[in-house]
Amino acid sequence: MEVLTIQRIFFVLCFQVQFLTKNLEIKSQLEEFRRAQKREETLKEKITTLVSKIKQDSQSNFMVRILGEILLTGSLNQGTFIASLFKENLKYKGSLINRDIDIDCKAIAIDLRLNQNCLKDINGKPGYVELLTNCIPEEEVWYRYFEKETKYLQPVLFKNKVSNSFNGPSSNAKERVSIVFLHYHFLKRGIIFKSINVKVSGKTSKATVKHIFEIQKDEKLYMNFEIDYAFMFKIFFRPNIMSNFLKRTRYNLSEEIIQYIYVLAKTSREQKHNINTTEWTYSFSHIENFILNSFSDTQKLVYVIFKSIFNKSLKHLDEDKLTSYIVKTIILWRFEDIELDDSDDWLNDTRIWETADILFKDLIVSFDRGFLKHYFIPEVNVLQRLDTDLRDSCRRRIKEIGKDLKKVLLTNEVAEARNFLEEVMHLLHDREHILQLEKLKSSMLKH
Repeated sequence: MEVLTIQRIFFVLCFQVQFLTKNLEIKSQLEEFRRAQKREETLKEKITTLVSKIKQDSQSNFMVRILGEILLTGSLNQGTFIASLFKENLKYKGSLINRDIDIDCKAIAIDLRLNQNCLKDINGKPGYVELLTNCIPEEEVWYRYFEKETKYLQPVLFKNKVSNSFNGPSSNAKERVSIVFLHYHFLKRGIIFKSINVKVSGKTSKATVKHIFEIQKDEKLYMNFEIDYAFMFKIFFRPNIMSNFLKRTRYNLSEEIIQYIYVLAKTSREQKHNINTTEWTYSFSHIENFILNSFSDTQKLVYVIFKSIFNKSLKHLDEDKLTSYIVKTIILWRFEDIELDDSDDWLNDTRIWETADILFKDLIVSFDRGFLKHYFIPEVNVLQRLDTDLRDSCRRRIKEIGKDLKKVLLTNEVAEARNFLEEVMHLLHDREHILQLEKLKSSMLKH
């Protein structure tokens, strides 16, 4: 009898220890995410400074001539950059995470104040538009190189011209400078290496022009640093598509950001990888950034957890079709209805995981229907390119991980991602230091 009692007590104690250990693991995982978010906020400040100087540092006369300003946008601007590090890693040996750095930029060519006759909606393509060239101010002579016979601006030539400027002699020069800098950086940080190689190139994609810096250390891929330029016009005009959105949205938007809209050079939805299908489409990126940056810390934490799990568990099923915009769309619709403030109740870790579970259930419903309304243009189906087989695979995978979402990401994975952000910040800090030394040297030579 005494033996049975002791066994029961031992069993209960073991269960409690196991339960406490699991809870501590989950809590430490969320704490790692919170630390990573703070690290990402600091990185955002450094990258914002870097982006603001791109135009003045550019060796491309074409870039200098056509661009009004370059602004940070995308995941780093919106606080979910760390989620990209949890995509399937097939390139970086010995690393738990993906070490690609993608910096999204809005490259704004010109501010325009247009009337309705300057823009022509494309029938059957909600959100796509043509821009009449004679509405461009006469002093902007560069646009004449991009006219079509119909006198509408042809965006594909825009992107090709910029992409070409990133290749050839300018890329060779950047490779040499980058190699010298990385030698300095690694030596300063006490990082042992045998060889450093950098390949710089330009590439045109479906919505951007990419400036790619592929860094190899000891003949292995060390880091891929990519700046993506999305070319836009800033138009001070409110088309019907924006007026309809403003009537519907529940988010509290500032008066300033609803006075204009962007027009972005992007390939058609039907042929996303055929650059020759590039057309102009309305972009709500400024409103998107405003909404996502207005989220509470708890909302941002839930968003980054949702996106991180999506990237690790589903993204590899089809890297091209399972875009982060699916995640963002679910978030924008759901957070219209859920208030996640930073009160004591929402700092309860259980509530955070419950909300993540709701988001994945929303995702399953969308895959079941084969339809997810675009947040800004409800006529557009964000899941249009996903066939039945892919949607079924996604549903099965979500049901598998939905049994315990907390187990999908390991604490040491999140910790490695946070440390990688620190590594990137050191890289940027040393770059700033080198630039300061160069300015000092230049100033001394002048005197």
